[in-house]
Amino acid sequence: MRYEQGHRISKGPGSEKISKNRGWQLVLLFLLSAFWFSFFLFLILHNERDQAMSGIDPVMRFSNTFWKTHEAMKKSRITVSRGGSSSSKTISALQRLTLAGAKYPGTVITLIGESRPVIKKTIFADWKRLVMKDNFHSSRYNMQDMVYTFPNGSLFQFSPGDDGSRFHGPRQDYVLIDEAYNIKKNVFDQVDIRTSKNIIITFNPTAAFWAKDLLTRPDVTEIHSTYHDNIRFLDQTIIDALEMRAKIDQNFYNVYTLGEWGSLQGIIFNQGKHWSITEEWPKEFKRRFFVLDWGFSKHPTAIVELGWVDGQVWAKEHVYETRLVNVKGVQKSVELRLEEIGVVKGRDVIVADSAEAKSIAELANKGWAIVAAEKGPGSIQAGIGLIKSHPVKVFAESINTVKEFRNYSYGRDRFGESTNEPADSFNHSIDAIRYGYAYLFHQKKHFVI
Repeated sequence: MRYEQGHRISKGPGSEKISKNRGWQLVLLFLLSAFWFSFFLFLILHNERDQAMSGIDPVMRFSNTFWKTHEAMKKSRITVSRGGSSSSKTISALQRLTLAGAKYPGTVITLIGESRPVIKKTIFADWKRLVMKDNFHSSRYNMQDMVYTFPNGSLFQFSPGDDGSRFHGPRQDYVLIDEAYNIKKNVFDQVDIRTSKNIIITFNPTAAFWAKDLLTRPDVTEIHSTYHDNIRFLDQTIIDALEMRAKIDQNFYNVYTLGEWGSLQGIIFNQGKHWSITEEWPKEFKRRFFVLDWGFSKHPTAIVELGWVDGQVWAKEHVYETRLVNVKGVQKSVELRLEEIGVVKGRDVIVADSAEAKSIAELANKGWAIVAAEKGPGSIQAGIGLIKSHPVKVFAESINTVKEFRNYSYGRDRFGESTNEPADSFNHSIDAIRYGYAYLFHQKKHFVI
């Protein structure tokens, strides 16, 4: 109650309830204001952080994997970056090292890939296209030595890891070892004692190898990433393909979707016995033709050139690409790619998966000499047997085909036991090559459309 002009006046029956409601409304208004203030402050600071770190490129944007890499480098000398496919492990490392080179004059940065052809198609191509963009100037890149010189004198030097002896002398400030599973331990040992600041090691954890042994060292920090750490930069088709793998190949899902350590069991083709990598390519073949495995959104179309000379089969990957339609039009197409790689219409034979009869007919109607591979019960095992009995030399620039040969394995059931049937993974170029082997050694079983 209250007093007014000397009289006691009572409150109305709902006045206390109204007062309490007003109090809760004020509290709620305060909390909402605090939330929105914090949210906009986060956006401003996050943008400023991106801008501050970008340095040479104000539109450079960073994934969560970048910040994991950045924090690990501040904490430890060696960063072991384990992750699934499309998690931006390599791009994040390249961004971080590019910023270091741009900020500190005279910095020497070494980037190690499996071989010169692999570097050209992977880390160099990604760095030029996705990191440097318009800041890349060809006049600053020495193609022979694979060294890029920044305006401040910093060096980005790309070094093949297939010869450990080349790392015995040079010293550097930073090192990236990309796809380290394919790099020998002695390469790491040499750069470890010749690198003054940071070493970053990136890989898909296909199976345990020397990088896992480093995790007990006090100067090592391991970071783990998946496509979720890079999800705002990914197409939905990539996300769908990664998630779909759980239903097809559990080991693939564990390694490439979840970024967890896997195990390579039941590998079908042994490197050195059934296949090998070569940087040579014969000038002439006794037999030469092309093989094609169809794909579209979630699976790539693979086109491989096969040659036969002096009892040896040679393979060179030309196309490994998604979203190719069949004939030329407004979209990128198989027909356009065939023209680009030099297939002569009406003369050069193309052996294609017979499961796509309509696609074969479309190209045949355009004048291509396309041949349908006959498939049936046992054709997969028969093709595997032919490859094992006639080992293939794979051209070094065929990076996807090499990856397939290294990972093509027998599937496993829910108990982890081998099914004795190849898993439906890492088989696009290999399937195409199987068609080619069948055509080469049993040509009478095929027909020309």
